[in-house]
Amino acid sequence: VEIYTLDGVRGGTVTLSAAWSLIDDRSGRVLETGQVLHRTESGGEDMAAYVDAISDLLGRLGDDMARRLADVPATS
Repeated sequence: VEIYTLDGVRGGTVTLSAAWSLIDDRSGRVLETGQVLHRTESGGEDMAAYVDAISDLLGRLGDDMARRLADVPATS
């Protein structure tokens, strides 16, 4: 996972821009790649709300990856 952007403003918009790759560790073959751009609003101006927004964005990244990886055939 390469995170290009993970920032924002407390009480405003928080942005995650990232790319990811799944690489077979035996062959070095790229099995799947993806890119995401997610935005969410921070629920308040305090640090806890800002961290919650970041956590939400990282969770979305994980969900996106899981959906895409579910279709990747298993290698033997």
